[in-house]
Amino acid sequence: MALVPLEELEKSGANPYEVALAAAKEARRLNEIRRLKLMQGITEGEEIREKVTTLALRRIAEGKAKVAYRGKDVGG
Repeated sequence: MALVPLEELEKSGANPYEVALAAAKEARRLNEIRRLKLMQGITEGEEIREKVTTLALRRIAEGKAKVAYRGKDVGG
């Protein structure tokens, strides 16, 4: 099982509760993309093979998805 090290998420300086909320939102977004591609029969492009929650946390840790507060971005 692929895990995202907690240290990577802590480096962003974001509140852990905000990271959890952002990861849930990103996971829902990724799930919707996967569902739409399956409905349309699209198999090209980036395929999501790992769990969407793990992928969402990894995207936050890498700065591809951000945790945003009013007026500023944290995490990347």
